Amino acid sequence: MDVGYHSVVLALLVTLLSPGGVAAGEFGNLAGYEPTTEVTGWAILDLDQRSIETQLKIGTANSFKNAASIYDQGGHAGSYAVIDIDEPLAREIDEGEMAHGLVTGGGDQAKGTLVGYHFGGEKSLNVLYHVPRDPKNVKVENMCVVGGLKDSGDVVTKGCYDTSGTIRVDNKEYKYTYDVMKDTFGHITLAAINKSAMREMYKISDDCYGCPYPEFSQYHDYYQDMAYGHRWVEA
Repeated sequence: MDVGYHSVVLALLVTLLSPGGVAAGEFGNLAGYEPTTEVTGWAILDLDQRSIETQLKIGTANSFKNAASIYDQGGHAGSYAVIDIDEPLAREIDEGEMAHGLVTGGGDQAKGTLVGYHFGGEKSLNVLYHVPRDPKNVKVENMCVVGGLKDSGDVVTKGCYDTSGTIRVDNKEYKYTYDVMKDTFGHITLAAINKSAMREMYKISDDCYGCPYPEFSQYHDYYQDMAYGHRWVEA
């Protein structure tokens, strides 16, 4: 992406909490940046960090446990549902296929896309919840976020698929069941990013544009441990 990941993550909370603001281009304006790709799905990870900080400030054994769960399991970023359908998929379906169903409480539709390749005959769907591409349209109170947030008080279920009903995928309707609290996960987590730092920010390859990043190179040269940050958090 053209806008650095680090800048995007640190900027989202400012955008969410700031009044007004004029969108600049197809992907809006992110705290003074004008992204040329869709970045809100990643940038919203900053809300996990805010939840972690809130738990750490409480300062109890349980709140530290909650903070660790958010770090490991995420919640806000890449929220996806694992939905059980009552009959096998009619055929294989590629990643990105839209999935339409009613949200908890009925009435409105939840928007999602399939994550990963689904083979014909499977009886479950992994569905990534939609996040608006323009940061100013991100309304956390209307989302579906669970993951490691279960005991933190930051769970939001208004935008989740209903616990049962009909979901439409690949022009076919399937009856389904869905345990919102048990089967809603965070696909993007702070722990996963920490553990993948070498691949994402240091190792020179066709998949890592600009690697090694100067800032991460300094970090590596000082600590001599790619996973130092992750180990420090878990200590």
